[in-house]
Amino acid sequence: LIGKIQPPIDFRPQALQALTKLNLPECGISSLPDNLGAYLPNLSILFCPKNSFEELPAAIGACPNLQMVSFKSNGMKRIH
Repeated sequence: LIGKIQPPIDFRPQALQALTKLNLPECGISSLPDNLGAYLPNLSILFCPKNSFEELPAAIGACPNLQMVSFKSNGMKRIH
């Protein structure tokens, strides 16, 4: 799969730290890693529509530059 992504994605830690926007639609995910902020310290926009989140992930609180989020169509039950 990774070889078919155009352009190729650089998964080295320093490349991830430069990431500012992340869009994860319809990935079937229900959680985010607790250390999200450590890996993506410059993340400012996070979209996770049409996944399986039941609550807003606490991990987004550790992203110091996060300004915009969307968890549309996830069936959220709780927001902390």
